[in-house]
Amino acid sequence: MVTMNKRNRLITLNNVFRGLVALVLAMSFLFPCLSPIAAFAQPTWPTGWISISTDVNEGGGDDFRDVLESYYQADSDYLYLRLRTVEPAALKTTNKYGRYKWFFDTNNDMTLPGSSGGTVYNWEYLFYVEDTNGDGIGEVYLGTPSNPAGDLITDTDIAGYRLNSGGNYADLYIRLYDIADLANYWIGWSTDPKNPNYDQSPRLDSQDSTTAIPIIAKGSITVEKAVVGPSPGSNWQFNYTGPGTVSGNFNIAAGGGQQILSNLPFGSYTITETTKAYYICSPSDTISVVLSAAQPSRTVTFTNTLATAPTVDAIEIYATQDCLGPPVTSMDPQTTYYAKASITCDDNLSYLQTIQVTLFYDSAGNDPIAPATSGTQTCAILTCTVGPPPSWTIEPNNTPPNPLTTWEIVPGECVQPANLDVTSGDWIFAFVPGKVATESIAPADWDAQGLATNKADQWGELYVRDKAMNWYGEITVPASVDWGEVPLGLTFETVPENPETASITYIANGDYFEDIRSLGTWTGSGESVTLDVTDGNPPPASMFSLMADNTAVLGDAVVVTTLYKHINASGSLTGEDGVTVTTNSLWLSLGETSIVPVIYSGTIYFQIAER
Repeated sequence: MVTMNKRNRLITLNNVFRGLVALVLAMSFLFPCLSPIAAFAQPTWPTGWISISTDVNEGGGDDFRDVLESYYQADSDYLYLRLRTVEPAALKTTNKYGRYKWFFDTNNDMTLPGSSGGTVYNWEYLFYVEDTNGDGIGEVYLGTPSNPAGDLITDTDIAGYRLNSGGNYADLYIRLYDIADLANYWIGWSTDPKNPNYDQSPRLDSQDSTTAIPIIAKGSITVEKAVVGPSPGSNWQFNYTGPGTVSGNFNIAAGGGQQILSNLPFGSYTITETTKAYYICSPSDTISVVLSAAQPSRTVTFTNTLATAPTVDAIEIYATQDCLGPPVTSMDPQTTYYAKASITCDDNLSYLQTIQVTLFYDSAGNDPIAPATSGTQTCAILTCTVGPPPSWTIEPNNTPPNPLTTWEIVPGECVQPANLDVTSGDWIFAFVPGKVATESIAPADWDAQGLATNKADQWGELYVRDKAMNWYGEITVPASVDWGEVPLGLTFETVPENPETASITYIANGDYFEDIRSLGTWTGSGESVTLDVTDGNPPPASMFSLMADNTAVLGDAVVVTTLYKHINASGSLTGEDGVTVTTNSLWLSLGETSIVPVIYSGTIYFQIAER
């Protein structure tokens, strides 16, 4: 078993050791934390080549190894080398053998002989292919000054060759990981008959130039930082990761500058900036680049701009979702409306955090700022948390422990701009005012605030003022009131028949009346009685009288007629659960004659009315 170790980089050199590597890899599959070996795959030959130098045809009958031009190419993992020969390249022609050799120099001190041959000095690696066993197949070797004959490389993931692909060419490749220890290396080439002259350039063909050619095997990344606007109070922090275990951290001054990352092996790199609040990073806080022979040096620029506060360009309320037509001047509770907020954010709409519309009652009429807390009677806060997808919420809401509310947001009818990668757009909030949103008609003192907040907690706002909230009332009454069997000539004062009570709930967003009326005729079994609207107690024959009040005190009662009359003229703004009056009372009086004793029924109407 033969191995070669250069700065702890392992090269497998024969089939026995390859078997051990396979075993190690299999063990690593079971125990992945034990394996430090990066995975490589056989390379794909390049389709384009970079010329190194040209040579003349020296003649002499060895044109199959007489080089006319040399080339190289590289990718993130491999160096590719090419020699173009006069005749098709071969490892053996009749009794003549060919060896195609490349010398690698890692510190730029190698000297090459001229066309007459000579010794090559100060090389670190000798990479070549020849047919050493006469089977017509080339063997690839990598040698060092202490072992110039080199070690056989059988692992095609490390090195390999081909002959005459698309012309008279001898091509080799070698994995950069196994030879490139510095940022650059220099190469020289030669061809050779089959002999042990490892230290000498051959007399048959050699590189005419005595200057080694630098081939970049490692590169650099220049990280530039630009700051637009005032500088932050601390440096910018970065980290980068590359192929294998390559990684690091660095800082750039708060006001900007650059950092050059050098001596980097070819491969893919990711550079990430640690973002700062209030600064927008462009094009992104993470940039990826690839270093290769074609692009050994790359420059990336992170531009950070102090965020600008968004602006609310318009805020209005409409009756339809398309927000066409004139804005509404008044609103009815329990009706759907649409608040449109037009927003501009120079850092793109995607940098917005929330859009908010606050609808609130200005009790003093002095155009105050929007309140921060909601209330069922005075304030609703509609919020869009900018998506994707957007989230639409409202305060107050019915989520415990919040109080009962009939304010609503209608998410299915709310609209966020479809494209957030622009600087302006409209948010539309579909909402329903609650039942007890305070009535305010004259003066019209409901206001709306549009508020846009970005991810840097900067904000802009705009108000629309003086919208009316129309009156709303709601009443809940019992199904029936029953006096049972009563005598003719019944008076209002007779007990226990009088009074009958009804529990009634009133909900209103402003002042209201509690009203009552009755049908003029009650009927039963083909008979009828007529309502006496003159307060008869008892009323005339074949008639009945009613009195009512919202208390159980007869002295406060009013005569019930066929027109609504107030039983209470002092109702005012209620809560969402309303005001329940359990002492609404009805007194009945009957005429003394001409009433057939049957069951009579009729309708008594209770009403809540704007006051």
